[in-house]
Amino acid sequence: PESERLAETQFVAYNREISTLIEIGWQDYQKNPEDSILEIELSSNVKKKQNAHTGAGFELNLQELKQVNLKSGNARRIQREEYQLQPDPKQGHLLPPLPPSFDEINGDHLGLLPLRVGQLIKVVREHPNDDSWAYGNVLFDPLTESAGNIDNRQASQIDDKIKATIMDAMELRRTSGWFPKIATEAADAGVMKSLAKNMGTEMPSLGAPSNWDTASNGSSRVMDGLYPLREESQEYQCAKDYFRSTLHPRDRDAVEITSIRRVQNMSLWQSYTVKLQTMQTTQKEHPGTYTNNLKGQVERKWLFHGTEADNIQKINQQGFNRSFSGRNAVAFGGGVYFARDASYSMDPAYAVPDDDGTRHMFMCRVAVGDWCRGNHGQRTPDPKPYNSFELYDSTVDDVINPSVFVVYHDAQAYPEYLLTFRRTEDARPEQSRAS
Repeated sequence: PESERLAETQFVAYNREISTLIEIGWQDYQKNPEDSILEIELSSNVKKKQNAHTGAGFELNLQELKQVNLKSGNARRIQREEYQLQPDPKQGHLLPPLPPSFDEINGDHLGLLPLRVGQLIKVVREHPNDDSWAYGNVLFDPLTESAGNIDNRQASQIDDKIKATIMDAMELRRTSGWFPKIATEAADAGVMKSLAKNMGTEMPSLGAPSNWDTASNGSSRVMDGLYPLREESQEYQCAKDYFRSTLHPRDRDAVEITSIRRVQNMSLWQSYTVKLQTMQTTQKEHPGTYTNNLKGQVERKWLFHGTEADNIQKINQQGFNRSFSGRNAVAFGGGVYFARDASYSMDPAYAVPDDDGTRHMFMCRVAVGDWCRGNHGQRTPDPKPYNSFELYDSTVDDVINPSVFVVYHDAQAYPEYLLTFRRTEDARPEQSRAS
């Protein structure tokens, strides 16, 4: 019987990249049964121990679950395994309902986070009205990581519909948002080791920086919050000097710093650390892939981000969410903007003055990676020339000497310090506000 022959077959799993492509094809086949044939090229993903002369081009028949070598005609069975989430016995259905206040929390539309099997998500906070929902950042996504490993020769072998599906997923993907916790499980040590293997590195270092303040009871526990720096401390002087060094000469005597506070948020720091280490590992293993950032400096410390008082708590709690972008700047892309020079970010359109003239600016660590020139309103960086499925990491105003950086992944930046300052000539209530 057919079932006995299938049971006797020994199946070997495709690697992650090929599995992702086949699964996309399978989903298309379910929608349109006429699209049952895929052609794939495995030459750079597998090394054949036997019959290497027959090549690595194959036709997959999804209706018959069969793989046929395009050169030899030899056919093999293929198998697809699907794992279903179990309904929550307490809820009686798969997913909990959306909380009544889901769409707007504190006046901000944050949106859902589409989940895919294999994603690693860092939880930032639970929903204030329903603890079955959480807000988090995607640290690792198998679809986008797989796509980044496909070169143009392989891409030319991919069915156009699958190619379009991948590009749509990369363009529309969210890297943060609300998700139902029942659809996830805690990442144990084994999952973290698997992540490190996929990153091609050791286990990510997720500890707090050594200069962070700990609990006042003498324990080593790090406490989240804003911590004022003492003016006489080296940390304060270092941040102040860097800030002033990037001011236009006409601004230096006109600016009075009123405070510098350190931002401590372990969740955001760990999200940033993993993202940065992933990018650094990629750059180290493939240094020739950086086409514009020729120095290969993955991280910029520091870049500046001017803001208004109402946004400070949101940024401190959940970082630079892209759903807040586009309010003041879209000239170089629809992401989150950072400036090399504080003079740029102190513009009242960005660092909006309070009624007493106080302005606010974050000094940030930013994983800029490799960049391309940004265009008005674009939703993601451009694809790289050697791989249409791998995007640049950021967009800039000038690829040779960038002064404005735009990032599109919420974990690509960490707000390290919050500066408050005044300009001596600032108007008070009449000061124009950003639209």
